[in-house]
Amino acid sequence: MEFLSPISISVFVFLFVLGSIVFEIFEKSLVVLVGVFILLFTGVLTPPEVLPMIDSGTILLLMGMMILVEGVRESRILSWVNVKIIEKTEGNPLFLFLIFSGLTFLLSTFLANATTMMIIIPLTIAVTKGIGITPKPYIIAEIFFANIGGALTLIGDPTNVMIGSANKFSFLMFLENMWIPILLVSIGVILIMVLKDWEIIRPIQKNIPKLFMSNLLIQKIKEEFLSEYFSLRFAIMTAIILSITVLMIIIQPFHFPVEYIALSGGVFLLVFLKKQLSAEKIFGMIDWNTLLFFSGLFIVVGTLEKVGALEYVSEIIMRYADSPLTLGLSVLWGIGLLSGFIENIPLVAMMIPVLQNIVDSGAIPGDLHMVWFALSLGACLGGNGSIIGSSASMIGSQMAERSGVKISFLEFFKYGFSITIFSLIISSIFLFFVL
Repeated sequence: MEFLSPISISVFVFLFVLGSIVFEIFEKSLVVLVGVFILLFTGVLTPPEVLPMIDSGTILLLMGMMILVEGVRESRILSWVNVKIIEKTEGNPLFLFLIFSGLTFLLSTFLANATTMMIIIPLTIAVTKGIGITPKPYIIAEIFFANIGGALTLIGDPTNVMIGSANKFSFLMFLENMWIPILLVSIGVILIMVLKDWEIIRPIQKNIPKLFMSNLLIQKIKEEFLSEYFSLRFAIMTAIILSITVLMIIIQPFHFPVEYIALSGGVFLLVFLKKQLSAEKIFGMIDWNTLLFFSGLFIVVGTLEKVGALEYVSEIIMRYADSPLTLGLSVLWGIGLLSGFIENIPLVAMMIPVLQNIVDSGAIPGDLHMVWFALSLGACLGGNGSIIGSSASMIGSQMAERSGVKISFLEFFKYGFSITIFSLIISSIFLFFVL
């Protein structure tokens, strides 16, 4: 029967998972496990097909970075950075917002978005809570700029690596073609977020009560930091190991997979600093719930790809494309809107051979190389559409929730969808002038 076809069941399971996350009916990891069970029970998936669908590289990269970040947190170097940032900004909410947004953007141009979130989110929560303001707008902005910054460079996002590899694009070629739309989007997002959350992040110099309270809180943070034991050697060593690991991830010596570099860095940290760090304690602090959620989501989305549902969607996107511009806009908006709800890696993996066939066939005359950058813009910027649209949003929201800052699906969506539409409009104008 048609309603029990593999495509129908796969789409139902995905909508069930999406709906449960949107309305917070069950815990996220439980929802995806139920979805996987349904796919197995109905025969849409077979047990041997399950594990290959999980992106082990992502899971191992997350695990390695979790170990490193927890080790760094134990060294209290984040507390030291916390104090220094507060001293420099004097607790000014607007300055903090601009610094954290810019730092997130910069880190994301070279690091995986999940890695950036693991570094920046704990610091953000510590600083904002320390001076008595809500961290929510800061975290949401950081998620946006992790995706925006990741779009800029060849190594900033896994989808860019895939696109660059398929077309032999160099690092500089990616940068040359992406810097204009990314710069315009970044400026626009900063303005939108500042205007939207002005009451929270506006400067406090003229507000005497708030300024007085902020200074008291800054002194309290300094005293708390100084009152606890802080080993400068321990902090420096963890910072060095983290920095070397990040550098190795950027340059990838001998093309060694980044997930193994991250995991090796985490293991080396535990071995080299075994006197200061308890491996048992660090392993207990790993967010296994997030890793389980990612694994289940890979399986649910991978099933959509397996049964041809994603390919069917791509065919619809391409049906009316008859020029480089219409093809570029179709890719940009189609992938951009889908990426708000579906992991962009399988989407891009599916689109690469489709676009290659179109380019090789010569059916559309003209230079089509910018269409590949339209794919990158759609995949990366579209991830801001919802809280499940990117690794940055999922990791960021999970880490925030662990620290008592809950960002619901609908709360994020109110920001993310409008930001995504704005980003796609700016990218469309850019494509109109270059295609």
